[in-house]
Amino acid sequence: MAKRLIISLFFVFLIHQIRATHLIGGSMSYQYLGQNSSGNYNYKLTLDIFRDCLAGQVGFENEIDIGIYYINAQRSKFRTVSIKLISKKNVLPPGYTNCSFKPDVCIEEGFYEGVIEVEPSTTGYELVFERCCRNVQNNIESGSSQPNQGQTYYCKIPPTSIVNSSPVFSGIPSPYMCVNDTISFLNTAFDLDGDSLVYYFVKPWGGGDINNANAIPPPNFPKIKQIIYKSGFNQLAPFGTTGYINIDKNNGLTTYLTKQTGNYIVAIEVAEYRNGVLLSTVRLDLQIIFINCPPNKTPTITSSKGLNYTIEAGSKLCFDVIANDLDNDYLQLTPKGNIFTGKNGWKGPIATLSAKTGKGNIVSEFCWQTSCEQASNKPYQFSVQVEDNGCPAKFSAVNFKITVTPFVSNASITGKSPVCQNDIEKYKAINTKSNTTFEWNITNGTIINGIYTNEVTVKWTGTINGTLKFREISQYGCPGEWKNFDISISSSPATPVFTGKDTVCLSGNNEIYNISNFSSGISYKWMVQNGSIIANNNKSITVFWNIKGNQKIKVVAANIQGCLSDTGTINVNVRKPQPIIFGPKSICPNSKNVLYRCKGNDGSYYNWSVTGGVLSSANGNDKVLINWGNAQPGKVKVVETDRFACISDTIKSDVNITYTLDSEIPIGDNSVCEYTENILYFLFHSNGVKYNWTVTGGNISSKSDSSLIFVNWGKSGVGKVSVVKQAFDSINNKSCISLPANIDININKLPVADVINGDFEICQTPDSLTYTINGYAGSKYLWKINGSSSISGQGSNTIKFSPNTAGSFAISVQEMTIDSCLGNIIDSIIIVHPKPNADTILGKNAVCDPDFSNFAYKINGFSNSVYYWNVNNGNISNGNGTNEVNVNWLQIDPLWIKVVEISEFGCKGDTILKKIETDKLNLEMNVVSVGLPDDKMEISWNNNNSKNFDRTFIIEKRNAGDLVWQNITSLNNFTTFIEQPLNTDKNPFQYRVKSYDICDVEKLSDIHTNVWLYGSKTEDAYTVKIGFSPYLGWANGVSKYEIYRKTSETNYIKYDSVQTPSEKIYNNGREDYNQCYRILSYENGGNNQLSWSNEICFNFSPTIYVPNAFTPNNDKLNDEFTIATGAIKEFKISIFNRWGEKIWENTNIDEFWDGTYSGKPAQNDVYFYSIIFTDFKNKEYTLNGTVHLIR
Repeated sequence: MAKRLIISLFFVFLIHQIRATHLIGGSMSYQYLGQNSSGNYNYKLTLDIFRDCLAGQVGFENEIDIGIYYINAQRSKFRTVSIKLISKKNVLPPGYTNCSFKPDVCIEEGFYEGVIEVEPSTTGYELVFERCCRNVQNNIESGSSQPNQGQTYYCKIPPTSIVNSSPVFSGIPSPYMCVNDTISFLNTAFDLDGDSLVYYFVKPWGGGDINNANAIPPPNFPKIKQIIYKSGFNQLAPFGTTGYINIDKNNGLTTYLTKQTGNYIVAIEVAEYRNGVLLSTVRLDLQIIFINCPPNKTPTITSSKGLNYTIEAGSKLCFDVIANDLDNDYLQLTPKGNIFTGKNGWKGPIATLSAKTGKGNIVSEFCWQTSCEQASNKPYQFSVQVEDNGCPAKFSAVNFKITVTPFVSNASITGKSPVCQNDIEKYKAINTKSNTTFEWNITNGTIINGIYTNEVTVKWTGTINGTLKFREISQYGCPGEWKNFDISISSSPATPVFTGKDTVCLSGNNEIYNISNFSSGISYKWMVQNGSIIANNNKSITVFWNIKGNQKIKVVAANIQGCLSDTGTINVNVRKPQPIIFGPKSICPNSKNVLYRCKGNDGSYYNWSVTGGVLSSANGNDKVLINWGNAQPGKVKVVETDRFACISDTIKSDVNITYTLDSEIPIGDNSVCEYTENILYFLFHSNGVKYNWTVTGGNISSKSDSSLIFVNWGKSGVGKVSVVKQAFDSINNKSCISLPANIDININKLPVADVINGDFEICQTPDSLTYTINGYAGSKYLWKINGSSSISGQGSNTIKFSPNTAGSFAISVQEMTIDSCLGNIIDSIIIVHPKPNADTILGKNAVCDPDFSNFAYKINGFSNSVYYWNVNNGNISNGNGTNEVNVNWLQIDPLWIKVVEISEFGCKGDTILKKIETDKLNLEMNVVSVGLPDDKMEISWNNNNSKNFDRTFIIEKRNAGDLVWQNITSLNNFTTFIEQPLNTDKNPFQYRVKSYDICDVEKLSDIHTNVWLYGSKTEDAYTVKIGFSPYLGWANGVSKYEIYRKTSETNYIKYDSVQTPSEKIYNNGREDYNQCYRILSYENGGNNQLSWSNEICFNFSPTIYVPNAFTPNNDKLNDEFTIATGAIKEFKISIFNRWGEKIWENTNIDEFWDGTYSGKPAQNDVYFYSIIFTDFKNKEYTLNGTVHLIR
């Protein structure tokens, strides 16, 4: 009976072991595909599951069953659907680095996908999949021998009328983290519909049954099991009381801390909201692997301006994000967030922040030009994660928050209300902000001016209420809210229209003006310019005009509300002729047909009368001829009547009829320029008068006896023009003569300057050059350059000219003296030679080791120029003075070359500089080493003596002994690489690194070959023979090789040591059922690098020897029931007395029965033993027998 019980328990354990999948985590999601032709709805369902492939031997099923349930009172099942395993693959956990201290880990991802079809529903559906069992975790209960808590994967589909796809988690849910480190890790989901996502920690779900791990979904929605925590753990403290956990609900950034190693399970749920309504939830189960880590400082993330920002919509925010690692490890900086991708319903401009790699310190600039529409009371968030390549890799993440505030205007409008129709009023916006602009709008009115300023002038044209609208626009172009200013408008009376004469005579009859659109109840205000209102009965006025000229009558109507009409206006021309008489004031007696004329208005009638003479021509015209009588006082009179019948006063002109004529001063210029010709001088002609002219300082160029002459003036000085009038009274036979009348003339000098002073052959330059002329004080000068008079200094004797364009320029100047005498135009030509404009030195921008000599550099300048070259940390071997030189560079930074060109005209160009980069790319392989597990090769190299240029490193590999190299990857800037997967048991591999210097010359590292370990069992099943190939590549070779062994009980421990590769034989198979070997190579000097070989393992069949008696009498001989074993994996022994009572049991193969029972010596007897043990394949063996206890 006891035997059967032991065997049964073993098989129960074995069945549980087979069914346990050792789940790590995962998530379920769906994507809306649309309504099909049958009216049903299709969704693509995905399930991403991760399992521990070391702890669990049961893989993923090729097909799984998902339960789809109605959301109703019974939560009954709609149907069961099967979805297929699309792919499975091994993946590395986040934070994984190939460090020797890391525990073995194997994570397999299974990805299931299928299309499901559901009927239209107003409530939606729930989708459920349950699976057992989870991996062993520190914080949840496990069964007595195996994990027995499973997982449930769940999604909710809202009513099918809502087009919705669920959020989707990404990434591998089993990151490495170090104990006693506070670590931030980003668990991000994305949503195809752009819905709002909220993250929070939840209690993980259990699910499934260890006895039915993948059961068919039940007919009604299952009650989802909650996970059972171990004592001291819960969903808020999944790491116990000494741990810490936190999540940012906006983006899923989590923070963890624990002080104990092991695996811990947590769950994150993301809720999907649209317009504030919850649509669905999905959750992510994840296992966090906490390990003890050697010192490696966590990289930090800071910024140049902090982590929280508040900016105004429309503005641009830029700052540096800085990642730093105190261990000087290589860093990978990664930005994450919708703000960069535009996904999850992002609207408006996206931000930029480049992902970067670098050593020790990385700076990447964040920039975001916001739009006005991106103002929000909820901050925008994004995360930046940085991971180093240390051992172990450490990573941290930081949340940045940016609050984009809307532009809020506190402005208001001040101005008049109520108003009258047609009022013109000013309105002003007050309490405005700096650097803003403005926008106005109006109803029932017109904005006259100021529409884009803070003050407008408005004319109210409507007859009902109006509105003036105003909004302030921020300095970034974002408008504030419209501010309304309501205006009460009262209608205004119609503009008065009135009749009456618009042309009247001064002091004539009283004139009546009458309103033709008169309305009762309206008062009219009359205004008369330069006239008197004699009568006013509101509708009409009588006006007496008493001032000559263009006058106005205005009238404004006002209603009982006090609103005024527009002004009605009539222009009135008040006239009174005022003629002027022109003619001789002194006349010789009895002169005939003497002309007099009158200056008056066109179309007038002129009534002439004479005293002392008679009219000899017709009356009525503006000209008249008069015959004068004997000597006496005479008089000429005229009265003008214009075409409007307006009569002037009588205008009189006294005339002296005498033999002594009045002297008349000649009319003409009294200031002239020397040598000017044909200058006119004259008197008004009188019939019968002769004129005798004399000139000093010049000469008369015309007849000298008429009433006018022309004069040619001579040299500068003082001149004079004189005239004497003569006539003859033929009646009295007597002469008439005047005294001489003189006009003094200033004869002014002409300008004599004839040279422009300045440089007339120059080099092109932006500087101003001066040109002058030495003229008279007070003169003005008209300068022109190529016909243009827009010149600095125009009008003076000095101008500025900027010859910034090459070519020929005509320059001219003309002087005008203070007496307005013009000189000759003086001109010349300015020739502007071009400035050398070559701006680039042609030639190599970089020099690279080992070639630093005889580099050619050239500049394309003008012919016949001279070139002056200069170099730093080098020497010019030939060509100085020409446009091409050869340079030998020294291997010292910095390097540069300069040149200055001077043209054949002496024009100097700018100094042209060319900086030369240097590069000494020296690739040195550090080590190639097989990783653990040995499915990968770790390669490390140095880039010695090289600057930190961005490098692409090409890793090449070949089987040892092959000729052809294989390109396996390219990396930017990193100097480590892990090739995985790789069968390292096949043969040794050779590796080298290739790159290109900045001169594009290929550079190769030295070749390194890893140690290849091989071996086999000998004829003795418990003896192995191993050998290995040498490590090749280190300059000084290998100092020693150490042989490491691992058993089922221990990790790798040094087992043996040799100086050179040799075959070794070990007879130790009975020591453990599974033994593995690796070789550790030590570099001889150099950088003291270490390289591991591949791993070879041997499994040994179990062996056991059981004695049939023992004597526990303390004589030191056979005192214990000692069992000899070898290569046994698991062991259990039970000892029973003859009545079937178990008296001793043990599972430690190294502990033996000392012959006691319950602490007392057992009696001499025959005892039954049952031994159960397994081999390396977990095959179980049972050995039963008896043993004699003899004292």
